[in-house]
Amino acid sequence: MGLIFRIPAIIIVLLTSGWGTFISLGFIYEQFGYSAAFIAFFIFPAALTLTPFYMGFEDSDWFPLILIYGGFLIAGILWAISDYIDER
Repeated sequence: MGLIFRIPAIIIVLLTSGWGTFISLGFIYEQFGYSAAFIAFFIFPAALTLTPFYMGFEDSDWFPLILIYGGFLIAGILWAISDYIDER
């Protein structure tokens, strides 16, 4: 029965993290060029976790931060509800 909440949680995480990754990569590409975007994606993916914070403080564009971490928050709540349902 908990799958009713688990499947939407997985879909939300995949969509929001994918969309946020493309927004972050686009920002890195615009600011630093192709080679920096390539390095950020393949060699140093931790840069993609810091980019939404940088975008928020530098350009006042908080949308990627809200998108990525808000999606994880909502998915985490849905996952917790599904665990609660499965325990009962």
